Amino acid sequence: MLKSFTPFSPAIAVLVCALSVFLGCDLNRESGTDSAKTSAPTTSNVPLRLWIVGQVRDASLVERAWLTGSDQKLEIRTLSVDEFLAEKASNCDVAIYPSRLLGELIDRKWLTKLPPTLTAPNEDAPQVPTAWSRQATYGGDVWAVPLGATVPLTIVNPPAIEAASQAVDWNSLLKSLAPEPATPATPADSKSNPKPTSKIDAEAVDRAALVDRLFAIAGGLSDRTPDYGLLFELQSMRPRLTEPEFVRAAEILVALAQQKSSTDISALQAMTGDFSQAWSWLHSQSTPAIAIVSPSLLSAAAFKQTGGKALRIPTKWSGWNTGGGPIASLSRNCRQSARATELLMWFRQSDSRQVLSAIISGVESASPLAGSDSSSWQASSLATELSSGARIPNELRLPRAEEYRTELSSSLIEILSGEKSVDDALGEATAAWQKITESRGRMLQRSEYEQSLGLVRD
Repeated sequence: MLKSFTPFSPAIAVLVCALSVFLGCDLNRESGTDSAKTSAPTTSNVPLRLWIVGQVRDASLVERAWLTGSDQKLEIRTLSVDEFLAEKASNCDVAIYPSRLLGELIDRKWLTKLPPTLTAPNEDAPQVPTAWSRQATYGGDVWAVPLGATVPLTIVNPPAIEAASQAVDWNSLLKSLAPEPATPATPADSKSNPKPTSKIDAEAVDRAALVDRLFAIAGGLSDRTPDYGLLFELQSMRPRLTEPEFVRAAEILVALAQQKSSTDISALQAMTGDFSQAWSWLHSQSTPAIAIVSPSLLSAAAFKQTGGKALRIPTKWSGWNTGGGPIASLSRNCRQSARATELLMWFRQSDSRQVLSAIISGVESASPLAGSDSSSWQASSLATELSSGARIPNELRLPRAEEYRTELSSSLIEILSGEKSVDDALGEATAAWQKITESRGRMLQRSEYEQSLGLVRD
């Protein structure tokens, strides 16, 4: 490490400037400003490193779409969430990842705040829904370009439409679809011990989707304002998982997992599988059925299914942005910021998202991928409508969010398998959440929670 500073000689200064032009990087990345001219950066022989976290149909298709308007080569790496978080550093130029990871990545100092060229209004980047823009900010700063949001919807299949249209809440809905509902017809106020379902292969469970389903139900049941958080008491950081709306949401999950199935795939498999599996199961049922899916995370094959009209449950509904929608950020280790910024500007364009929506799971297109009479388009339109609401919950996004979610998913698996009661399992999840919070520091997590909710400005 140098212990003294020696002024640059003119020759060295020229060399540094030449290297800066070649790499396209500025010397003030931490501040979030970008001195490089991004309107027409020169093409580099060094590939632009792009990491994509999540499901990608074919990474080469992303580069092919990009190269229709640029000569800059891409070096694309695809990772799962676990693989991404296991990395020691973000050794890429641009990263696309689920928005719920934003707080964790900021805490790790993996990202750079977006430069003004990416935060200013742009004719080529139409205004996005409120939920999209909120998930790209943290502590009042813009860290990412939003590409979509994850808003799980509770929908019914055509045989259930008539009964569902008469239901006014979850209790009447479950009663109308099943003469003997599996869970109590009134909100739980005592020990809840649902009947066992069947053995669950924990390795086959889509844990992210399972947690998202619980949040989607609880969001519609909660009377609290999401501005100050639904998952924790803001002042004490006490988890709220044992509160009535989450207990009832878990009971409803059990009821949905015990629906009769007219196919080889059980309702339990649909409820613990990914959103595409649940969507396919719902549209294959010849009897009334309910599923919770996120239209933005359906596979191309599932999305093209048209099983007639799909109907959202006509209950009080708030929606919940569960953080699976992708956002794109500049890496702190970016070595070509001018070209990386150009790539992010390309991501902002509606035409680009239209192409990428069929390649990267979670990217939302600006126009329908199926006819307006299809259930998939109806579901997507409804999700967009909910995303435009100013009060839609947007959690968990604070550091260690994945650890909280993993603990909760384990408890939900125990509930659905009948191994533990709702109260006992959620009580254990609460204790696990408290342990995570205390291990990092309760006051520190409280500050992070406030920033993730948009309540603090740095």
